[in-house]
Amino acid sequence: MVGIGRVPGRWRRPLLLGMVVALPLAACGGSTPTTTSQGMSADALAQVKALYQKESGPSQFQGGPAFDATKAKGKKVWWISNLGSNSFTPLIYNPFKEAMNAAGVQVTFFDGQGSAQEEIHGMQNAIAAKADLIVDQDYPVAQTRAGFDAAKKANIPVLEWANNDEGAGPTPNGGVAEVTYAYKNAGVLMADAIMTISDGKPVNAVFINSSDVEPAGEVGDGLKAEFQKYCPSACKVTTKDVVIADWSTKLAVTASTSVADTSVNWIVPAFDPETAFVDPAIIQAGAASRVKVCAYNATKGNVDRLKQNGDPLTCDVGSPLGWSGYGIADDALRLLSGVTPICKAPPPCGEGEKIPQRIFDRTNIQQYDLNASDATWYGPTDYKAAYKKLWGIG
Repeated sequence: MVGIGRVPGRWRRPLLLGMVVALPLAACGGSTPTTTSQGMSADALAQVKALYQKESGPSQFQGGPAFDATKAKGKKVWWISNLGSNSFTPLIYNPFKEAMNAAGVQVTFFDGQGSAQEEIHGMQNAIAAKADLIVDQDYPVAQTRAGFDAAKKANIPVLEWANNDEGAGPTPNGGVAEVTYAYKNAGVLMADAIMTISDGKPVNAVFINSSDVEPAGEVGDGLKAEFQKYCPSACKVTTKDVVIADWSTKLAVTASTSVADTSVNWIVPAFDPETAFVDPAIIQAGAASRVKVCAYNATKGNVDRLKQNGDPLTCDVGSPLGWSGYGIADDALRLLSGVTPICKAPPPCGEGEKIPQRIFDRTNIQQYDLNASDATWYGPTDYKAAYKKLWGIG
């Protein structure tokens, strides 16, 4: 999950705008498959349906080793946000602060305002304030290198949040540890949902990448790998690229031109805020009865479309944001307590905080109040109590 909703200027990597790349799923023999009337094999479909059943069920807590977090009491942490005005930021930061305060840790928030230079300025302020730890919220190390270097020189550790895929580890020469989502696995879950909902029939999907957000590519990689594993000859994926700055102007066009091909039956945006542009375009094109949508994030205001009759959104994979904030706090408290973090440098680390992911569809979403905390959508697990028990502060 990425904090989509940030200012477009937050990402400045060079790319080819409007690029369209066909990515067929190659069979073992090296041939290029096309969708067939036969669809998936019965055995493969049965395996995928079993996975889907588990992946769409309630989430379970998987914590790391217990430790004494009382050693962190009295220490100071600075949270350097990528963009304070982004609605995603407080949904992660506020639970983080709540967890840290419960352990007696002081937290200072700094708004990076979507600017690399402002982000560096915030890290410099944290250093001047003699912070014991800095948390970098989802801002690429390559763009804030001066801040990371200054923190390292001052012997202040930096914890990265959501810069890389789970298990990949913190950025080389970046943070001492990282907490993040399993972006590639999110793509796997999306593929499982698509194959199950399609009941093994041929899939011709268009994946909408945002190449200025690195995790989007990880989502796409997981999607394609799962299709290749279970549906190599009956599933096809074409990738189209729309960067965040162009979402409002190009997503609708991309969707409408994609569904003009009557063999296309799925549109798969990397992140569900894109459905605000994609879904109306599909409806306007008169293709809503043929084309379904699956996305990642399951954020409030977007996942709601699963409850709306006639909307193409059919599945949405998500992770609980409050749980995420506590997951970041877990590694922060480990660092402050002199305990080895879950995913430490150098990369790869091999594992992460295991923040849960769940498939939501038109059946399991009906039981949840989408105006309530998103933690309630993931089942009865009390993640706050579970983390505090690990920390010894319950």
